[in-house]
Amino acid sequence: MWYPTSPPAHPHSFYLVPGFNPAQPSCVGLVEKLTTVLQHIPAGPAGFDRSLVWIYLVGGSVSLPDSSFRCFFEDRVAELGDLAVMGSFGRVASLLREVWHQTATIKQSPCLSAAGSPGSNAAVAAPEVVPYIHWRDVMQMKGWDFLLI
Repeated sequence: MWYPTSPPAHPHSFYLVPGFNPAQPSCVGLVEKLTTVLQHIPAGPAGFDRSLVWIYLVGGSVSLPDSSFRCFFEDRVAELGDLAVMGSFGRVASLLREVWHQTATIKQSPCLSAAGSPGSNAAVAAPEVVPYIHWRDVMQMKGWDFLLI
């Protein structure tokens, strides 16, 4: 039987795989499944989103720009209103947005990989490589030192 708490553990374990890339179909599928499960959890000030910060962090940190997770998460932030900027949830929201920003910045860099270099056919043979920055690295770069529970 599959429980709503199962998907977060799976995307988290992908971090440990050498050559991990969030564009891998298995990771994309798990993030979409997680989004589907989270849609069934009550939202807003009386909901449970503020108790699910770790799940949001793990799923959101590996979500792609076109993932339904990102839009879903921003909707949940809006539904929380002023509570969305407080406590661990507020810190996770800031951290995810910074991870997404850093990833977008790297993706725009012309030096991302050799696949795009002249004379290389790696872009044809290899699946898309999406830049990945671990959320811990973003925290370190920003000098953030907070507990996310």
